[in-house]
Amino acid sequence: MNTLTIAWKSIRQRRVASLLTALSVALGVTLMISVLVINGVIDRMFNQTASGYDLIVGPKGSALQLVLNTVFRVGAPIENLPYRYYTELKNDSRVKEAIPFAIGDVTQKGGFPIVGTIPRYFALEYIPGRHFRINKEGKFLPGTWDSVIGSAVAKQNNWKMGDEFSLIHGSAESGHVHDEKFKIVGILAPTGTPNDRTVFVNLRGFYQVSGHEKPLEEAIRREAAFFGEKVDEE
Repeated sequence: MNTLTIAWKSIRQRRVASLLTALSVALGVTLMISVLVINGVIDRMFNQTASGYDLIVGPKGSALQLVLNTVFRVGAPIENLPYRYYTELKNDSRVKEAIPFAIGDVTQKGGFPIVGTIPRYFALEYIPGRHFRINKEGKFLPGTWDSVIGSAVAKQNNWKMGDEFSLIHGSAESGHVHDEKFKIVGILAPTGTPNDRTVFVNLRGFYQVSGHEKPLEEAIRREAAFFGEKVDEE
């Protein structure tokens, strides 16, 4: 009697135990493959999202927190850098593009993160080879109190063109509601990135919101930079 025959007889005599063993092995292999596949997908998504940023400049502190805030729009917000750092980078011949991000507020409805930025941001690729697309009537932040919202924000909040909303400093449940309102002038097409769940507002409007004021010198520098004027350095 050969080995295979002995093994087959043993399996037949212990049908239930053999079936459970085979099932356990199959489930273990399936689970391992699933974990590897999911890990690969998540890793690809994170790398793809981060590929749109060559360098992130922020204040001293946690580098991880800076990346999570800026790229993935999650975690506790950190302090914004003075505006002069942006103008210095923008005027540096070694820098091809410099885009300012001002973060820290959320929407009252849905608690979506607010990002104050400039129209130029939407002219760039959000990931290599892909550009932002907007609804037919949409515009990319032409006015001080204009806003462009991500596709998920529009869907979940049921927001449409022309709707207005306020910013909240802190959490959506207990934060301070600012009096100023922003108007939706554009809705982004889905990107498959954190941009879908982000509300973009004009940077000028962001800094004119009560509680966002900077020292007078910084305000003068900021306005001058927007209008292409030169300001004497101290």
